[in-house]
Amino acid sequence: MTQKNKLLTLSSFNSQYLKHIWRDGFQDKNPEWTKWNEPYFNDYYAYLSFSQFEHSPITDYLLSNSCKCICLDEKGIGMVSKNWIDEVTRWLEIGIVIYNPTYWHGGIGSRVLKI
Repeated sequence: MTQKNKLLTLSSFNSQYLKHIWRDGFQDKNPEWTKWNEPYFNDYYAYLSFSQFEHSPITDYLLSNSCKCICLDEKGIGMVSKNWIDEVTRWLEIGIVIYNPTYWHGGIGSRVLKI
């Protein structure tokens, strides 16, 4: 089954999705996704255990109203964030991170923006 045929949703983060994100994005010392995470290149920190990750500022941010989990067939693979720079001028900053390179180059980011 190709990625295009899989169910893609945006959901609020829960414990299951956080575990997926920790495994794919925050265990390794230098994960590939951090090389493309401009302007936050130097903000990455690896968490050796899920418990450390679960009690981190990253998890606080993921659980905020600004973030949604990108889910592919009910597996958390990334996040979408939104932050208003200026609501009057409708200047909205959007971020997309897909943590596991296996899911890159399949159109997921474009599909998520439409959702």
